[in-house]
Amino acid sequence: MGAIGIDGDVGGYVAVRMSLSRVDAVWQPYRARVRRVKEDEAMARLNPLQFVQEVRQEVAKVTWPTRKEVWITTVAVLIMVAAASVFFMLADQLMAALVSFILGLGR
Repeated sequence: MGAIGIDGDVGGYVAVRMSLSRVDAVWQPYRARVRRVKEDEAMARLNPLQFVQEVRQEVAKVTWPTRKEVWITTVAVLIMVAAASVFFMLADQLMAALVSFILGLGR
């Protein structure tokens, strides 16, 4: 097992020496993970059949809404759009009337 030692003050910093085996032990899990990610990326690029199979597996896990849920959600969205449209139309008319009143005061 490697030792960690302090070499002293070097330019305002404390120099710490660590044996190479200790550094390797610290970074080994990270390197292994990076290696696995690179291997997985290489396989994904080289094997389109595997990619399609994985996509189908993930799509099978999705809980799709029923026709009734889609219909209810669509109607709710349309009602909210209509309500927001009416609100902004009324707000616009009110602001237009207010600006016309303010600009008409100077005459």
